[in-house]
Amino acid sequence: MKKLILIVAIVALAGLAGCARNSVPKAMEDFCANLQALDNATAQLEQLTPDSTVRDVKRARDGVADAWRKVTRSAGNLAEARVGSIEDAVRDLERTVDSVSNRDTVAEAAASISASADQVRIAVADVGAVTCPDLA
Repeated sequence: MKKLILIVAIVALAGLAGCARNSVPKAMEDFCANLQALDNATAQLEQLTPDSTVRDVKRARDGVADAWRKVTRSAGNLAEARVGSIEDAVRDLERTVDSVSNRDTVAEAAASISASADQVRIAVADVGAVTCPDLA
């Protein structure tokens, strides 16, 4: 019985660890690095010459395919991190609104609510924005 409880606890902890989100900056860094690797792999295909072998072509093609898989995986992580940042901003907005006293006027609460609402809008706008400064 103790072994079963221990196994269930380990599986539960492993599941929780798997649910941890990447931070947006880390996810962006990984995505950009993978985009750069895809660009580099594609450049290798362009550098093939008439003297290149079929093996060279297939290796270059495999490099592009591998780089593309990494791009798509990191894009999913980036989207998940960004949606997570929206979720965090929405929760903060809800906490801000909930913290307003029924005795307060709208004018008294407007500044903090507006600031929290701005954070939600920034997080939403950031979902589609990708800038990779080192991408050639």
